[in-house]
Amino acid sequence: MSQQRGKRYLNQGEDDQMEVYGYESSIVKTTITWVFIVLTAGLLRLFFYWLPHLMVRAMNTRCSLDRAVSPYS
Repeated sequence: MSQQRGKRYLNQGEDDQMEVYGYESSIVKTTITWVFIVLTAGLLRLFFYWLPHLMVRAMNTRCSLDRAVSPYS
């Protein structure tokens, strides 16, 4: 496994290669996201249900894998 700038490759060079990024919680981003979820009567949450990687990006901040709270590929 090699690591560069906050991402790590799993199964590098194989058919099932994955890039894994680290994320840490952000209270400000989480609060803003939930305000918009309430303002859209839950439609934004439904959108995030279909595309969970966007919810991770909306509510968390990317960081190095050493500081990461939740890895996401």
